[in-house]
Amino acid sequence: MKSRRSSDIKKLVLVISDLHLGAGKHVKGRRNMLEDFHYDAELIDFLNWHCEGDFAEKEVDLVINGDFLDFLAVPFVEFFDDEFWSEAACLEKLKMVMRAHRGVMHALKNFVSKPNKKIVYIIGNHDAELVMDSLKEEFRNFFGDELKERVIIRNDLSVLEPIPGVHILHGHQYERAHEFARDK
Repeated sequence: MKSRRSSDIKKLVLVISDLHLGAGKHVKGRRNMLEDFHYDAELIDFLNWHCEGDFAEKEVDLVINGDFLDFLAVPFVEFFDDEFWSEAACLEKLKMVMRAHRGVMHALKNFVSKPNKKIVYIIGNHDAELVMDSLKEEFRNFFGDELKERVIIRNDLSVLEPIPGVHILHGHQYERAHEFARDK
């Protein structure tokens, strides 16, 4: 099989899934045993690679196929019991994850600042809190008014078809323990 050179590609669809960025290695001076993502530098390099050189002018869609952010890997939040799942608590958890992975967030912003680049975020079961409008707004506002329109957070649970014949979905809906109804 002959491989295609990057110069032959008209549109590139990158799919990343289940990276589980948490609140960082340390939270409030304590070690965060729930943090599973330790590859910020590699992810930053990956994003930069796909908006420079041969890819600088090409159309590139970055599909984040769920569980990019992991709201379950955020300990020591100042909320208790049922409040831990409140909108205010979830917003605080989002801010903690974004602060913990500041370099990744800036690499995402750099990515969408380049011509013909966009991000499509499919919500998974570990980042289901993103169905809340205030969380979507907080995440997208990081990119600024000019770029946030190029960051799409899909609230529906249907299949994404970025190009004909390619179907992408997170898949947690097929496991009873992880399915959820967006409207509830």
